[in-house]
Amino acid sequence: MSEPRNYITYTLDRLKEVNATSSKSTILLICPGFNGRIIRSSIHGNVQVMDNSMDIVDGIEELKNNLMWLYDYVLMYRVFEHLPIRTVDWYMYNIATIMEKNSTLEIITPDMDAIVDDLKESWSETHVKMEYVHRLNHELFSEGDNVRDRHSIWCNKYSVKRLVESEGYFKLDSVADVKLTAPIMPMELLFKFRKTC
Repeated sequence: MSEPRNYITYTLDRLKEVNATSSKSTILLICPGFNGRIIRSSIHGNVQVMDNSMDIVDGIEELKNNLMWLYDYVLMYRVFEHLPIRTVDWYMYNIATIMEKNSTLEIITPDMDAIVDDLKESWSETHVKMEYVHRLNHELFSEGDNVRDRHSIWCNKYSVKRLVESEGYFKLDSVADVKLTAPIMPMELLFKFRKTC
């Protein structure tokens, strides 16, 4: 497991790593909390940031209208777990339509199994992490129109693989543990998928 970093630093570092492998790589970033100006000032290359205020499919349609290239990398960090589970295949299809063959889709999600194990451990301690319990309760069980407010998918090494590979557009290359300095959901999984068609 890597040394803990915050989400923003981790994402910027990962963008630099991807960009360093090939300065000609085209990269699409689908992540909350980023805007194109911040990214372009710290990364050189063909990096595009999807508008956070749009649904991913709407954003892809907008990209297709102005598409000058297909992407070599799509980095989808801390978004997948919020997708409506009944339409994950539709999202994966749309993402596949803007990617080169053999390109890479990276997904970071919370490792819910590790988080629950950590929560179980806290119950044996004298002080339960109640802020943890409240946050998990809010993200896992809250309802509402805004999917950004809750997790729709229980993410672990098996569920994400099954959901992303289900339509045959992507094949899992690797899964790695990532630890972020987030007090609520510090245990993350980094999935690397290869576009197969």
